Amino acid sequence: MYKVHLVDGLPNINLQDISLEKKLLADIAEVTSENVKDESELSDTFYEADVIIPWHLLTLSAATIKKLKQCKGIIRTGVGYDSVDVKTAGEQDIPVFNIPDYGTQEVADHALALILNLSRRVNIYLDSVKGGVWDWQAAKPVTRLSNMTLGIIGYGRIGQEVAKRAKAFGFNIIFYDPYLSDDFKSKSGSTRVKTLSELLSMSDIVSLHVPLTDETKYLISEKELNLMKPDSILVNTSRGPVVESKALVKALKQDKLAGVGLDVIENEPQVPDELKNDERVLITPHAAFYSEQSMHDLRRKSAEITRAILLGEDLPEPVNAEFLK
Repeated sequence: MYKVHLVDGLPNINLQDISLEKKLLADIAEVTSENVKDESELSDTFYEADVIIPWHLLTLSAATIKKLKQCKGIIRTGVGYDSVDVKTAGEQDIPVFNIPDYGTQEVADHALALILNLSRRVNIYLDSVKGGVWDWQAAKPVTRLSNMTLGIIGYGRIGQEVAKRAKAFGFNIIFYDPYLSDDFKSKSGSTRVKTLSELLSMSDIVSLHVPLTDETKYLISEKELNLMKPDSILVNTSRGPVVESKALVKALKQDKLAGVGLDVIENEPQVPDELKNDERVLITPHAAFYSEQSMHDLRRKSAEITRAILLGEDLPEPVNAEFLK
């Protein structure tokens, strides 16, 4: 029997029940799991696994990957794979896979929920009513949605789904994505802009949908925030370090932003007090991906890729294909 090992940096959340993985792999593999705070705590079972399935808040560094004894594949349960040293894995002839299409609808829905809450200033009204004030003027000014421009940074699966949803509310939609071909045409009728600075200066709301890479770390920092319109809104449902928290706090202190929606934060789960205590900031705990259906899809697809690895069947392209021997 092969050995499949699931590992998570969050205690007693994602791996409380691994019955689905066990069921789908019962005929070919023994499935085990563990929760650790740091990779230094990983057990011998981890290093002896044929397939490793890491979840959240756990870095698999080059040193850890080099100690793997017989690993045939690593499957990162999620879209982002910045927590795995994919180059070293490739050099060790270990393909790394992600699950890019399991929660597209959920993340797009969540992003739009933050956009609508902040643009209609529901958060301000809520705090006002809880404080005993019943006044429609408490959140002034509120702008009609069809008078607002939504700028989407990163126009892949999720970015396009956000655009499709936002169009129904009447937003004027623009997008920036330097990786799309020159002849790309948006199905939702969104307008492409050529530079990031152009998008930031034109948008009333900016929504981020990019992976975390060396290029996108601190994509939004003090310089970029200063390019945004006064009283604009920033929403991040991509990866925490895409936005520099220190610069974001500074922009809020200087009243340069009307609202901020964050599902991900640099150094999460630690959240700066300045963000937690600001009524203009809506924060959710990296939950945009979640629905009962998306969680089932995520686990099922991870198990299906595991089967394909172990049985030598057709596989999707690894995210580290360029580094494989």
